[in-house]
Amino acid sequence: MPSAEHEAVIELIRLSPELVTDLLSSRFGVSLSEGLTTTPFSEAARVVRPRTFHADAAFVCAAAGGEPELAVVFEVQRSFDPGKRETWRLYLSHIENETRAPAALVVYCPDPRVGQRYREMAATDGISLVLRPFIVTPDDLPLRTDPQEAEQYPELTVFGLVAHMGESRIDEAFPAYAAAMGALRARLGADQTAAYHDLVKAVMSGTTSDEWSRYMSSALTEHRWLSKDNQIAHAKGIRKGKAEDLLLILSVRGVDVSDEARQRIAATTDLAQLDAWLRAAATADRLDEVLGDEG
Repeated sequence: MPSAEHEAVIELIRLSPELVTDLLSSRFGVSLSEGLTTTPFSEAARVVRPRTFHADAAFVCAAAGGEPELAVVFEVQRSFDPGKRETWRLYLSHIENETRAPAALVVYCPDPRVGQRYREMAATDGISLVLRPFIVTPDDLPLRTDPQEAEQYPELTVFGLVAHMGESRIDEAFPAYAAAMGALRARLGADQTAAYHDLVKAVMSGTTSDEWSRYMSSALTEHRWLSKDNQIAHAKGIRKGKAEDLLLILSVRGVDVSDEARQRIAATTDLAQLDAWLRAAATADRLDEVLGDEG
């Protein structure tokens, strides 16, 4: 069964096929015309696709005149399958026949060891019909931490974040990710950018999601690209983080906090009130100096 990361990567590609063409150009040196437009292969095909065509994503890149310049087949592979040798050949020959454009096969392998096996398979492949896939692993996708760089390459920044999501240093990439989201919103609009973020949130662990909420609560950045659901979740995360910070400060200062007071703090939705309590807690010796007589 596909993992959440698997599904997220496929949906990212479907939302923005330019991500793959950027990879082909920047990582593999494929020369492409500027200003290419992309169309899903199902819409560009002249005849019905064969039932055997089940690639994760496929699209056609056309130049300004509308003539196809490149066809792309994209797949995510979490494990090694030697049968892909024949399947991929079928995909490529079909899409080339349909579009009359050269086809590129781009395969993303979350496990670099799996990617290496596919590279080795391709290196010894074929006599006349040679398979040359472009294999991409997390090693090929930097975890960007520079916001300015992220604004230049927002899609690749998002892809890199998803590819490295399990790493302990993921929080170092949050400023760059927020900058990438801002750049995407300016170019694609709020709805599509929110869809990007929904996909990224889907692959975050609970701990990473909490770290992201804490970062966003303290960062001086726009949050309007968040979907409504994530705006609500983000606001809850901010309140939860402030409440936890308040209790931590009180504990460090040796102030006793009753269960009733803890419940009151946790239930407070007024951010201004929480901020006021945090300021008071910095110098308080008793709970009533923070919460007032009701504490």
